[in-house]
Amino acid sequence: MANRKFITQPYFYKDLLLIPTLSGVLKIVDLKKGSVILSIVVTENDYFNNIIFLDVKNENLIVATRDKIMVIAPMFHSDRSFDIKHIVTDDNYIYLFTNEGIIKKLNFLVKEIKSVDFKYANILSPTISNGKIYFLSRGGGSYLVSMNKEFENVGVMPFDAMIKDNNFITGFFKSDFFGVVNLDTMTYS
Repeated sequence: MANRKFITQPYFYKDLLLIPTLSGVLKIVDLKKGSVILSIVVTENDYFNNIIFLDVKNENLIVATRDKIMVIAPMFHSDRSFDIKHIVTDDNYIYLFTNEGIIKKLNFLVKEIKSVDFKYANILSPTISNGKIYFLSRGGGSYLVSMNKEFENVGVMPFDAMIKDNNFITGFFKSDFFGVVNLDTMTYS
């Protein structure tokens, strides 16, 4: 875990600049005043507190470190601890990817709606496009995985790729179709 070096970029929201820090604090700068108006402590660990995710969806501020996700909205605040590797969002849900290969679908109250366990998967570069979740997985070969947002209709395509530091560099598909994953290797909750 010591080599986790993810950090997210600053985020402009209306007249505010949201600045993630390496110390687990989110600084909010009023661009008109040119000063920090709020500091939000996401986590208070001694080290490895990088803010790895920052987004605003439907007036919900979503911010996370590697071990905690926090949602702040006008009428509530909610947070939960996880072993977080990646997060992607759409307008309705948060999709959290753990280091153990588990994908969790959360609402903006940080309540788990559904999860799926891709045992032994090393999940890289998740994204949402055209109503589907996509990610690369490596280990014993590289694969492009596709599924709907309910974690159903899972497709797996072998993928030759050069992947370095969780960044997709170059690759090509071994075939032009998705195969159906063996559901015996996955667990749902």
